[in-house]
Amino acid sequence: PPLTPSSHPLLFIPPPTPPTHAHRHTMAEFRTTLSLLFGFLSAFFVIAILQAVGGLVFPVDVADWEDAAAVAEVMKDIPTMALVSVLVSYSIGLIAAGYVSAFFYGSANSQSPLLLGIIYTFFGFMNLTFIPHPTWFAIVSSAVYIPSSIYGSRLAYPKKPVYVPRMKTA
Repeated sequence: PPLTPSSHPLLFIPPPTPPTHAHRHTMAEFRTTLSLLFGFLSAFFVIAILQAVGGLVFPVDVADWEDAAAVAEVMKDIPTMALVSVLVSYSIGLIAAGYVSAFFYGSANSQSPLLLGIIYTFFGFMNLTFIPHPTWFAIVSSAVYIPSSIYGSRLAYPKKPVYVPRMKTA
């Protein structure tokens, strides 16, 4: 006799179920994951490109990046504008991350830009730990990541002005 789904238990295919609340929850998680991934990558590439350009404008001569004393000596003499260009690269990179993150999430109200700012702040602290920087740079760089990523998300989805009708006065 021919095999049919009703005659053989291994051939049973359950009917498709309609989307449930759990399915919507899964889609939100998927959007959040994509927004974090693409936001992180956009910040990484924007920062890398801007710092490569900054390295051409302000070249740094370090023979061995593994030698902490040599790196510390170079960081003492680095021009202030070179450090400002690094801060600008961080800010523009995180603005791009917030923008891309909000775009892929579909709203500026996701936590992805905030989370990206926190992640990059952590990486910034690691950078400050391994490479000695001036105190002013450490303070400003620590404060630039989160506001920049949130600003980028607001650029993607700006708040629309609310129309308030005016009352007629006599």
